[in-house]
Amino acid sequence: MNIGSSPETTERFLTRKALADRWQLSTETLKRRERCGFLPFLKLGRGVRYRLADVEHLEAEAEVRQAGALAA
Repeated sequence: MNIGSSPETTERFLTRKALADRWQLSTETLKRRERCGFLPFLKLGRGVRYRLADVEHLEAEAEVRQAGALAA
């Protein structure tokens, strides 16, 4: 059995630095968002990783909230 080898089950992850660059935030801001529960993360050894699907979900939610705020 080869878990995680098919394209349907392959997850992609971002490092803290990669997400900081993507969102143009400091790594300290990401750490604060992790602590308050806003940003889901995986702790792998000493490193932190974010599921790309979670990141894209948060980005989509932010777009929806922004669009809703403009309509009001």
